[in-house]
Amino acid sequence: MGKDTFTREELYNEVWKTPLLTLSKKYNISDVGLKKLCGRFEIPVPKVGHWQKLQFGKKVTQIPLPVLNNDKQVIELELRTAECIANFGLPSEISKRTIEVKSQFGSELRLPDVLIDPEKIIISTRKYYLASYKRKWDSPDFSLPHLNINVSQQELERALLLMDTLIKVLKKKGFFIKTELNETILLIKQQEIKIALREKTKVIKTGTKSWERTNEPIGKFVLKIESWGTKEWAEGSSNLEDKFAEIIAGIELKAEEAIQKEIERENRRREYEHQKAIKIEFENKRKLDLLSFKNSLEKAERWHKANNLRAYIKEVEQRAKATNIYTDELSSSLERLNQQVDWFDPFVDAKDELLDAVNKGTLDLPRSEYFW
Repeated sequence: MGKDTFTREELYNEVWKTPLLTLSKKYNISDVGLKKLCGRFEIPVPKVGHWQKLQFGKKVTQIPLPVLNNDKQVIELELRTAECIANFGLPSEISKRTIEVKSQFGSELRLPDVLIDPEKIIISTRKYYLASYKRKWDSPDFSLPHLNINVSQQELERALLLMDTLIKVLKKKGFFIKTELNETILLIKQQEIKIALREKTKVIKTGTKSWERTNEPIGKFVLKIESWGTKEWAEGSSNLEDKFAEIIAGIELKAEEAIQKEIERENRRREYEHQKAIKIEFENKRKLDLLSFKNSLEKAERWHKANNLRAYIKEVEQRAKATNIYTDELSSSLERLNQQVDWFDPFVDAKDELLDAVNKGTLDLPRSEYFW
Protein backbone atom coordinates (compact mmCIF):
# COMPACT_ATOMS: atom_id res chain seq x y z
CA MET A 1 0.00 0.00 0.00
CA GLY A 2 1.46 3.39 -1.08
CA LYS A 3 1.85 6.49 1.01
CA ASP A 4 1.85 10.25 0.54
CA THR A 5 4.02 12.42 2.78
CA PHE A 6 3.26 16.01 3.83
CA THR A 7 4.78 18.77 5.87
CA ARG A 8 2.37 20.64 8.16
CA GLU A 9 2.09 23.43 5.62
CA GLU A 10 1.44 21.05 2.73
CA LEU A 11 -1.34 19.20 4.63
CA TYR A 12 -2.76 22.58 5.71
CA ASN A 13 -2.96 23.64 2.05
CA GLU A 14 -4.66 20.33 1.13
CA VAL A 15 -7.40 20.55 3.76
CA TRP A 16 -8.19 24.15 2.77
CA LYS A 17 -8.25 23.19 -0.90
CA THR A 18 -10.33 19.98 -0.61
CA PRO A 19 -13.12 19.04 1.85
CA LEU A 20 -12.05 16.51 4.49
CA LEU A 21 -14.67 13.97 3.35
CA THR A 22 -13.44 14.13 -0.24
CA LEU A 23 -9.81 14.01 0.83
CA SER A 24 -10.42 10.99 3.10
CA LYS A 25 -11.65 8.95 0.12
CA LYS A 26 -8.12 9.10 -1.30
CA TYR A 27 -6.46 7.95 1.92
CA ASN A 28 -7.02 5.04 4.30
CA ILE A 29 -8.55 7.28 6.97
CA SER A 30 -12.02 8.64 7.72
CA ASP A 31 -12.86 12.34 7.59
CA VAL A 32 -13.16 12.28 11.40
CA GLY A 33 -9.75 10.60 11.70
CA LEU A 34 -8.25 13.14 9.33
CA LYS A 35 -9.67 16.00 11.40
CA LYS A 36 -8.16 14.48 14.57
CA LEU A 37 -4.81 14.11 12.80
CA CYS A 38 -4.87 17.80 11.87
CA GLY A 39 -5.71 18.66 15.46
CA ARG A 40 -2.71 16.67 16.69
CA PHE A 41 -0.41 18.77 14.49
CA GLU A 42 -2.29 22.01 15.24
CA ILE A 43 -3.45 22.37 11.64
CA PRO A 44 -6.68 24.43 11.51
CA VAL A 45 -9.47 23.02 9.32
CA PRO A 46 -12.45 24.80 7.71
CA LYS A 47 -15.47 25.30 9.93
CA VAL A 48 -18.93 23.87 9.26
CA GLY A 49 -20.56 25.65 6.30
CA HIS A 50 -17.24 26.78 4.79
CA TRP A 51 -17.62 24.86 1.52
CA GLN A 52 -21.32 25.75 1.15
CA LYS A 53 -20.43 29.46 1.44
CA LEU A 54 -17.75 29.04 -1.23
CA GLN A 55 -20.26 27.29 -3.48
CA PHE A 56 -22.62 30.27 -3.33
CA GLY A 57 -19.83 32.85 -3.70
CA LYS A 58 -19.98 34.10 -0.14
CA LYS A 59 -16.95 35.43 1.68
CA VAL A 60 -15.05 32.98 3.88
CA THR A 61 -12.17 33.38 6.29
CA GLN A 62 -9.18 31.03 6.16
CA ILE A 63 -7.63 30.42 9.56
CA PRO A 64 -3.85 30.94 9.32
CA LEU A 65 -1.45 28.11 10.13
CA PRO A 66 0.29 28.73 13.47
CA VAL A 67 4.08 28.54 13.47
CA LEU A 68 5.59 25.62 15.42
CA ASN A 69 9.11 24.36 16.04
CA ASN A 70 8.30 21.02 14.35
CA ASP A 71 7.05 22.51 11.06
CA LYS A 72 9.44 20.25 9.12
CA GLN A 73 8.03 17.08 10.68
CA VAL A 74 6.78 14.63 8.01
CA ILE A 75 3.14 13.44 8.12
CA GLU A 76 2.35 10.18 6.28
CA LEU A 77 -1.06 9.14 4.91
CA GLU A 78 -1.67 5.68 3.46
CA LEU A 79 -3.36 5.63 0.07
CA ARG A 80 -6.52 3.55 -0.31
CA THR A 81 -6.30 0.51 -2.56
CA ALA A 82 -8.34 0.42 -5.78
CA GLU A 83 -10.71 -2.07 -4.14
CA CYS A 84 -11.23 0.17 -1.09
CA ILE A 85 -11.92 3.17 -3.33
CA ALA A 86 -14.41 1.12 -5.38
CA ASN A 87 -16.25 0.03 -2.23
CA PHE A 88 -16.01 3.36 -0.42
CA GLY A 89 -19.41 4.67 0.52
CA LEU A 90 -21.29 1.55 -0.58
CA PRO A 91 -24.22 0.66 1.69
CA SER A 92 -23.72 -2.20 4.14
CA GLU A 93 -25.61 -5.47 3.76
CA ILE A 94 -27.97 -4.51 6.58
CA SER A 95 -28.66 -1.15 4.89
CA LYS A 96 -29.41 -2.80 1.55
CA ARG A 97 -31.65 -5.40 3.17
CA THR A 98 -33.46 -2.68 5.17
CA ILE A 99 -34.26 -0.81 1.95
CA GLU A 100 -35.57 -4.06 0.42
CA VAL A 101 -37.86 -4.69 3.42
CA LYS A 102 -39.23 -1.14 3.27
CA SER A 103 -39.90 -1.53 -0.45
CA GLN A 104 -41.52 -4.95 -0.05
CA PHE A 105 -43.82 -4.31 2.92
CA GLY A 106 -44.37 -0.54 3.00
CA SER A 107 -47.50 0.23 5.03
CA GLU A 108 -47.44 -3.21 6.70
CA LEU A 109 -44.52 -1.93 8.78
CA ARG A 110 -46.61 0.86 10.29
CA LEU A 111 -48.04 0.29 13.75
CA PRO A 112 -51.87 0.42 13.84
CA ASP A 113 -53.74 2.24 16.60
CA VAL A 114 -55.48 -0.97 17.69
CA LEU A 115 -55.02 -4.67 17.05
CA ILE A 116 -56.54 -5.72 13.72
CA ASP A 117 -57.13 -9.46 13.23
CA PRO A 118 -54.32 -10.29 15.71
CA GLU A 119 -52.35 -13.54 15.67
CA LYS A 120 -53.65 -16.25 18.03
CA ILE A 121 -50.43 -16.09 20.06
CA ILE A 122 -51.07 -12.35 20.64
CA ILE A 123 -54.54 -13.05 22.07
CA SER A 124 -53.26 -15.78 24.42
CA THR A 125 -50.29 -13.57 25.41
CA ARG A 126 -52.64 -10.78 26.48
CA LYS A 127 -54.68 -13.19 28.62
CA TYR A 128 -51.51 -14.62 30.13
CA TYR A 129 -50.04 -11.29 31.19
CA LEU A 130 -53.33 -9.80 32.40
CA ALA A 131 -53.64 -12.85 34.66
CA SER A 132 -50.08 -12.42 35.89
CA TYR A 133 -50.54 -8.69 36.60
CA LYS A 134 -53.53 -9.54 38.78
CA ARG A 135 -51.58 -12.37 40.45
CA LYS A 136 -54.31 -14.88 39.65
CA TRP A 137 -51.91 -17.79 39.83
CA ASP A 138 -54.76 -20.32 39.86
CA SER A 139 -56.35 -18.87 36.73
CA PRO A 140 -56.68 -21.38 33.86
CA ASP A 141 -55.60 -18.61 31.43
CA PHE A 142 -52.22 -18.50 33.13
CA SER A 143 -51.20 -21.73 31.39
CA LEU A 144 -51.78 -20.29 27.92
CA PRO A 145 -48.86 -20.12 25.43
CA HIS A 146 -47.34 -16.65 25.44
CA LEU A 147 -44.59 -14.49 23.98
CA ASN A 148 -41.51 -13.58 25.98
CA ILE A 149 -42.26 -9.97 26.84
CA ASN A 150 -41.45 -8.17 30.07
CA VAL A 151 -43.29 -4.84 30.18
CA SER A 152 -45.47 -2.92 32.60
CA GLN A 153 -49.24 -3.25 32.37
CA GLN A 154 -49.49 0.32 31.03
CA GLU A 155 -47.30 -0.64 28.03
CA LEU A 156 -48.80 -4.09 27.37
CA GLU A 157 -51.06 -2.99 24.50
CA ARG A 158 -48.22 -1.23 22.65
CA ALA A 159 -46.01 -4.29 23.17
CA LEU A 160 -48.74 -6.51 21.69
CA LEU A 161 -49.15 -4.15 18.73
CA LEU A 162 -45.39 -4.25 18.12
CA MET A 163 -45.13 -8.02 18.30
CA ASP A 164 -48.27 -8.61 16.21
CA THR A 165 -47.00 -6.34 13.43
CA LEU A 166 -43.54 -7.90 13.58
CA ILE A 167 -44.81 -11.50 13.60
CA LYS A 168 -47.12 -10.93 10.60
CA VAL A 169 -44.24 -9.65 8.46
CA LEU A 170 -41.85 -12.35 9.68
CA LYS A 171 -44.38 -15.07 8.78
CA LYS A 172 -44.51 -13.66 5.25
CA LYS A 173 -40.71 -13.88 5.27
CA GLY A 174 -40.98 -17.63 5.93
CA PHE A 175 -40.53 -17.69 9.70
CA PHE A 176 -42.61 -19.98 11.92
CA ILE A 177 -43.37 -18.69 15.44
CA LYS A 178 -43.47 -21.05 18.42
CA THR A 179 -43.33 -20.69 22.20
CA GLU A 180 -41.65 -22.96 24.72
CA LEU A 181 -42.06 -22.23 28.43
CA ASN A 182 -41.20 -18.52 28.61
CA GLU A 183 -39.35 -18.31 25.30
CA THR A 184 -40.42 -17.00 21.91
CA ILE A 185 -38.70 -18.81 19.05
CA LEU A 186 -38.52 -17.89 15.38
CA LEU A 187 -37.99 -21.01 13.32
CA ILE A 188 -36.73 -21.12 9.71
CA LYS A 189 -35.05 -24.05 7.94
CA GLN A 190 -34.67 -25.84 11.30
CA GLN A 191 -32.79 -22.85 12.72
CA GLU A 192 -34.06 -21.27 15.92
CA ILE A 193 -33.76 -17.61 16.84
CA LYS A 194 -34.95 -16.57 20.29
CA ILE A 195 -36.67 -13.20 20.51
CA ALA A 196 -37.65 -11.20 23.58
CA LEU A 197 -39.16 -7.79 24.27
CA ARG A 198 -38.57 -5.93 27.52
CA GLU A 199 -39.15 -2.48 28.93
CA LYS A 200 -36.26 -0.38 30.16
CA THR A 201 -36.22 0.53 33.84
CA LYS A 202 -34.46 3.07 36.02
CA VAL A 203 -33.41 2.69 39.64
CA ILE A 204 -35.45 4.76 42.11
CA LYS A 205 -34.31 5.17 45.71
CA THR A 206 -37.07 4.46 48.22
CA GLY A 207 -35.07 5.22 51.36
CA THR A 208 -31.70 6.22 52.72
CA LYS A 209 -30.25 2.71 52.74
CA SER A 210 -28.33 1.42 49.74
CA TRP A 211 -30.70 -1.52 49.34
CA GLU A 212 -33.80 0.64 49.58
CA ARG A 213 -34.42 1.01 45.89
CA THR A 214 -36.73 -0.23 43.17
CA ASN A 215 -36.73 -0.53 39.40
CA GLU A 216 -39.30 1.67 37.73
CA PRO A 217 -40.31 1.08 34.05
CA ILE A 218 -39.78 4.11 31.79
CA GLY A 219 -41.89 3.19 28.74
CA LYS A 220 -38.93 2.51 26.41
CA PHE A 221 -38.60 -0.95 24.82
CA VAL A 222 -35.62 -3.16 23.93
CA LEU A 223 -35.98 -6.01 21.42
CA LYS A 224 -33.34 -8.75 21.64
CA ILE A 225 -32.62 -11.76 19.45
CA GLU A 226 -30.29 -14.66 20.23
CA SER A 227 -28.70 -16.96 17.67
CA TRP A 228 -24.92 -17.45 17.45
CA GLY A 229 -24.63 -14.31 19.58
CA THR A 230 -27.09 -11.57 20.51
CA LYS A 231 -28.40 -8.43 18.85
CA GLU A 232 -30.51 -5.66 20.43
CA TRP A 233 -32.56 -2.72 19.18
CA ALA A 234 -33.38 -0.16 21.86
CA GLU A 235 -35.76 2.78 21.83
CA GLY A 236 -34.22 6.18 22.36
CA SER A 237 -35.00 9.21 20.24
CA SER A 238 -36.92 6.89 17.89
CA ASN A 239 -39.42 4.11 18.64
CA LEU A 240 -39.03 0.44 17.73
CA GLU A 241 -41.77 0.72 15.11
CA ASP A 242 -39.57 3.23 13.27
CA LYS A 243 -36.87 0.54 13.14
CA PHE A 244 -39.10 -2.31 11.96
CA ALA A 245 -37.46 -2.58 8.53
CA GLU A 246 -34.00 -2.65 10.09
CA ILE A 247 -35.12 -5.16 12.76
CA ILE A 248 -36.67 -7.52 10.19
CA ALA A 249 -33.60 -7.20 7.97
CA GLY A 250 -31.38 -7.92 10.99
CA ILE A 251 -33.42 -11.00 11.97
CA GLU A 252 -33.32 -12.25 8.38
CA LEU A 253 -29.55 -11.78 8.15
CA LYS A 254 -29.10 -13.46 11.54
CA ALA A 255 -31.16 -16.41 10.31
CA GLU A 256 -29.06 -16.67 7.15
CA GLU A 257 -25.92 -16.51 9.28
CA ALA A 258 -27.26 -19.29 11.53
CA ILE A 259 -28.15 -21.43 8.50
CA GLN A 260 -24.69 -20.90 7.02
CA LYS A 261 -23.02 -21.75 10.32
CA GLU A 262 -25.14 -24.90 10.57
CA ILE A 263 -24.08 -25.87 7.03
CA GLU A 264 -20.44 -25.28 7.97
CA ARG A 265 -20.87 -27.30 11.19
CA GLU A 266 -22.52 -30.15 9.25
CA ASN A 267 -19.70 -30.04 6.69
CA ARG A 268 -17.14 -30.23 9.52
CA ARG A 269 -19.06 -33.15 11.06
CA ARG A 270 -19.15 -34.99 7.74
CA GLU A 271 -15.47 -34.34 7.16
CA TYR A 272 -14.73 -35.63 10.67
CA GLU A 273 -16.78 -38.77 10.04
CA HIS A 274 -15.07 -39.21 6.66
CA GLN A 275 -11.61 -38.91 8.19
CA LYS A 276 -12.68 -41.21 11.04
CA ALA A 277 -13.90 -43.83 8.54
CA ILE A 278 -10.61 -43.56 6.64
CA LYS A 279 -8.69 -44.04 9.88
CA ILE A 280 -10.81 -47.04 10.94
CA GLU A 281 -10.42 -48.59 7.48
CA PHE A 282 -6.66 -48.07 7.67
CA GLU A 283 -6.49 -49.59 11.16
CA ASN A 284 -8.50 -52.61 10.01
CA LYS A 285 -6.23 -53.06 6.98
CA ARG A 286 -3.18 -52.80 9.21
CA LYS A 287 -4.57 -55.39 11.63
CA LEU A 288 -5.43 -57.78 8.79
CA ASP A 289 -2.04 -57.22 7.17
CA LEU A 290 -0.22 -57.89 10.44
CA LEU A 291 -2.36 -60.95 11.08
CA SER A 292 -1.53 -62.25 7.60
CA PHE A 293 2.17 -61.69 8.22
CA LYS A 294 2.08 -63.43 11.59
CA ASN A 295 0.22 -66.34 10.01
CA SER A 296 2.82 -66.61 7.25
CA LEU A 297 5.64 -66.37 9.79
CA GLU A 298 4.06 -69.09 11.90
CA LYS A 299 3.64 -71.37 8.88
CA ALA A 300 7.24 -70.70 7.78
CA GLU A 301 8.47 -71.65 11.25
CA ARG A 302 6.29 -74.78 11.27
CA TRP A 303 7.51 -75.73 7.82
CA HIS A 304 11.12 -75.24 8.92
CA LYS A 305 10.55 -77.30 12.08
CA ALA A 306 8.72 -79.99 10.10
CA ASN A 307 11.70 -80.37 7.75
CA ASN A 308 14.07 -80.55 10.73
CA LEU A 309 11.87 -83.25 12.26
CA ARG A 310 11.88 -85.29 9.02
CA ALA A 311 15.68 -85.03 8.89
CA TYR A 312 15.77 -86.08 12.54
CA ILE A 313 13.51 -89.12 11.84
CA LYS A 314 15.72 -90.17 8.93
CA GLU A 315 18.87 -89.82 11.03
CA VAL A 316 17.38 -91.82 13.93
CA GLU A 317 16.33 -94.62 11.53
CA GLN A 318 19.75 -94.78 9.86
CA ARG A 319 21.66 -94.85 13.16
CA ALA A 320 19.33 -97.48 14.62
CA LYS A 321 19.81 -99.75 11.61
CA ALA A 322 23.58 -99.18 11.58
CA THR A 323 23.85 -100.23 15.20
CA ASN A 324 21.33 -103.07 14.94
CA ILE A 325 18.84 -101.55 17.40
CA TYR A 326 16.04 -100.82 14.93
CA THR A 327 13.07 -102.56 16.55
CA ASP A 328 9.35 -102.80 15.75
CA GLU A 329 8.66 -100.49 18.66
CA LEU A 330 11.06 -97.84 17.31
CA SER A 331 9.60 -98.23 13.81
CA SER A 332 6.08 -97.68 15.17
CA SER A 333 7.26 -94.67 17.14
CA LEU A 334 8.93 -93.09 14.09
CA GLU A 335 5.87 -93.80 11.96
CA ARG A 336 3.70 -91.95 14.52
CA LEU A 337 6.19 -89.06 14.53
CA ASN A 338 5.90 -88.86 10.72
CA GLN A 339 2.11 -88.62 11.08
CA GLN A 340 2.54 -85.82 13.63
CA VAL A 341 4.95 -83.97 11.32
CA ASP A 342 2.47 -84.25 8.42
CA TRP A 343 -0.19 -82.76 10.74
CA PHE A 344 2.18 -79.93 11.76
CA ASP A 345 3.58 -79.18 8.24
CA PRO A 346 1.52 -76.30 6.74
CA PHE A 347 2.00 -77.67 3.23
CA VAL A 348 0.66 -81.11 4.17
CA ASP A 349 -1.80 -80.16 6.91
CA ALA A 350 -2.86 -83.74 7.46
CA LYS A 351 -5.82 -84.58 9.67
CA ASP A 352 -5.07 -86.25 12.98
CA GLU A 353 -7.71 -87.40 15.40
CA LEU A 354 -5.54 -86.88 18.46
CA LEU A 355 -4.02 -83.54 17.46
CA ASP A 356 -6.69 -81.71 15.42
CA ALA A 357 -7.92 -79.78 18.48
CA VAL A 358 -4.39 -78.66 19.42
CA ASN A 359 -3.23 -75.12 18.52
CA LYS A 360 -0.45 -75.58 15.93
CA GLY A 361 1.09 -72.19 16.70
CA THR A 362 1.44 -72.67 20.45
CA LEU A 363 0.98 -76.46 20.66
CA ASP A 364 -1.36 -75.85 23.59
CA LEU A 365 -3.99 -78.42 24.43
CA PRO A 366 -7.62 -77.33 24.28
CA ARG A 367 -9.52 -76.68 27.49
CA SER A 368 -10.64 -79.82 29.20
CA GLU A 369 -14.20 -80.83 28.53
CA TYR A 370 -16.11 -82.23 31.46
CA PHE A 371 -19.01 -84.64 31.14
CA TRP A 372 -21.38 -85.01 33.98
